[in-house]
Amino acid sequence: MAEIWNHHNGEPVNEGERIVVERLLQELPDDFLIIPDLQIRYGYGRVDEIDALVITPFCVVVVEIKDYKHQVVFGAQQHWVNQEERKDPVGVNAGRARRIKGKLADADSRLGSLWVSDQVVLAREPHFLEIHEMVKSKVTTLERASRRLSDPESMVPNANRIQPFETEWVLKALDFKLKRRAKRESFGPYKATELLESDSAGSRLYEAEHTLTQQKVQLRVHTVDPFLSEEERDRSLAMALRSYQVLVTLQEKEADIGEMILPTEAFPTDTGQIVTVTPLSAGRLMADGLW
Repeated sequence: MAEIWNHHNGEPVNEGERIVVERLLQELPDDFLIIPDLQIRYGYGRVDEIDALVITPFCVVVVEIKDYKHQVVFGAQQHWVNQEERKDPVGVNAGRARRIKGKLADADSRLGSLWVSDQVVLAREPHFLEIHEMVKSKVTTLERASRRLSDPESMVPNANRIQPFETEWVLKALDFKLKRRAKRESFGPYKATELLESDSAGSRLYEAEHTLTQQKVQLRVHTVDPFLSEEERDRSLAMALRSYQVLVTLQEKEADIGEMILPTEAFPTDTGQIVTVTPLSAGRLMADGLW
């Protein structure tokens, strides 16, 4: 039986995460450590929210947990759920693994050769599941998850070159960076699903979905300093709304904005924040430069 390391008081945010973490805890070997529900910050206020991190004797594994029921397709670089294209969790999780690898190597030179792997674990078997040959090594069902995560040859390329390390080195390197994930917030008709970045002033960027249509969007939440005078706060909020209106005007005039993606909506919240809504796309968000 593995151990849980939970000094940051992390906890699963849904039933799928609870099922997977409990199963891994029961089935992984004694010398494995599981860190659930964590948030790690990196450059420019960006945030990685991670469902679970598994520290094995031979590598560290970033685990993304998905709880799907119906039709699921993992393509080589694309992802579909019930015939709707979604963000590719395999690619996203691989990016998290690379950033954690960098964090560990920067914090402790002894971890420079440590392999950081990534796995998407399905909390239940969907009714239809198709996994492209190119990503089969990155996606596993709950039934096979513990066996795969405990197999060095499945987790580490050239497993015969595994470099020894101490679990305590990893914990010490991560400890000062770990936080539990932020609670999921709602803004108007949108529910935040993942925090992407935040700054010391309280402004945040979320991935979110419309509660009725399930449309995927990005929300930029502009927070006004509560210590400002009422007049200064009103002025700051007005400036934020005017910035949004400038973008609307550019769009209406069909200005040449290249690949920039414009917000489609802006509204104030009851707590004195301004929220802008931008469609999810591969382009650059023009709203990112406004705050």
